[in-house]
Amino acid sequence: MATDSQIMFAGNILPCVVERFPEIKKAARKYRRYSIPGRNGDIFFQDDAWENVSQSYDVYSGSDTYGSQIPWTDLAMYLYKDGYQELSDTYDPDHFRKAVFNNQIQVENSWNTHGRATLEFDCRPERFRYDGLQKISYANTDNKLGTVEYDDLNEDLQTSGIYLSDWYYILTIPTNSTATIGTFYNDEDVATNSIFAIPAGTEATSQTATFIALNGRKTVDYTTTSTSMDVLIPPEFLEGIPEAIINGVGVGTAGTLNNPYMPAHPTLVLKRLTYHAGEIVAAHINGRGVYINGGPLGGPYYYFVDTENWSITRTYTTSLDSAIVPAPEAKIDPGMQLDHGVNQIYTSTQYEMTLVPNWWEL
Repeated sequence: MATDSQIMFAGNILPCVVERFPEIKKAARKYRRYSIPGRNGDIFFQDDAWENVSQSYDVYSGSDTYGSQIPWTDLAMYLYKDGYQELSDTYDPDHFRKAVFNNQIQVENSWNTHGRATLEFDCRPERFRYDGLQKISYANTDNKLGTVEYDDLNEDLQTSGIYLSDWYYILTIPTNSTATIGTFYNDEDVATNSIFAIPAGTEATSQTATFIALNGRKTVDYTTTSTSMDVLIPPEFLEGIPEAIINGVGVGTAGTLNNPYMPAHPTLVLKRLTYHAGEIVAAHINGRGVYINGGPLGGPYYYFVDTENWSITRTYTTSLDSAIVPAPEAKIDPGMQLDHGVNQIYTSTQYEMTLVPNWWEL
């Protein structure tokens, strides 16, 4: 069988030969179209999403020795799999698709020794790149960023006039430090009692707070003296996750990643190094985070983050090879992705991260 005219599907080389170069298919964009009476032209609402494509291959298979029934029976066994499977061919070795095969196989039989047919796969729109499966590692860094529930604040703080929010980000500022914090919504109505500072680690005991006014600013400056301070920020005032520059250095920056392709949904593996009480931002990409609240004691534990489907699971034990179970203590912001261009990536002190970018093109 020729090695330059093959199809690979679900991990198997299909027992057939492709007769000609397959058609080049590009996905159609999803959109809604409306015709308004009395108005020229139509109105389009275009989505950042794409339709499935149909990828066809004209193939032949058979044998002068075994005839045509056995090869085509084997081919059917390889094709009818449940769910999307990896599909690739020798004509485009840099890409693969995720495809399903549910169609009839109609073979044009020649003397019961060879046959010809068209195989039609239903594919997701992406042409995934094989180099997008390479793992990228990010070491744990100190982003000093956690969260706290409003109900866990000291009662004096709850009644001291702070902005009422279900929960707050906690950004720890070391002693004798100057911090620039942002990015906030530029809303002139947001003035005093918007964000506030308390001595570090005293959210359950502190009775007083230092208020920091926004007054429509996108960033605010805050300076500590001999006490390390926690700045508590309601998420309603933020564009994404709070970023900070402390003493001229960006806090918690694990790195940047340039995406030259379409916006992609990476898969993440977060290794929790030590147990932590309370919820922290374990990692975030471009202002969208993965939040983990405690979890099982000990460590390490591994969390598996599917950013496309907003799902998180973890290992049952500290072994990476152990059973995978749900992780109710973890959650993810919808819309986390690697945008086209440069992406900002952060991790926390308790977590190391391995990222698979899943690059793709149309």
